[in-house]
Amino acid sequence: MPLNRIFDARGVKPAKPRRERQKYRDPSDPANTWASIGPRPAWFRKALAAGVALDVLRA
Repeated sequence: MPLNRIFDARGVKPAKPRRERQKYRDPSDPANTWASIGPRPAWFRKALAAGVALDVLRA
């Protein structure tokens, strides 16, 4: 692979595009949020176990 495809003209590796993180909100307490970084919080796990759909939890 040619170096010009790996590095830009300044010699710096181009940044990968960032994926937008999903954000979730507790329907019973809107102050509880989770940005899908780190372990799942207890309220999120309980909601999934109770059968709440992910679409309902998305903020």
